[in-house]
Amino acid sequence: MAGDGDEPEINSIHHRNLVYWALAEAFSIPDAETFDPQRSESARRRFELYFGLPADSDLRRITREDAPHLNRHFWI
Repeated sequence: MAGDGDEPEINSIHHRNLVYWALAEAFSIPDAETFDPQRSESARRRFELYFGLPADSDLRRITREDAPHLNRHFWI
């Protein structure tokens, strides 16, 4: 967000649920004051409940396997 007119890429209706990812990451840092694996897992589950499970690299590869791979060239 560099300029005054910039808007976030993720729609604003999803912003309040993004906090669960931040909480999961914050509580998973091995620190004496903030480390809490139960709260981290709880926040991660709430995030995944709303946004879904993350796609792994094998799933991405399989879904792109049938798509034609094209390279475009251009002259400078």
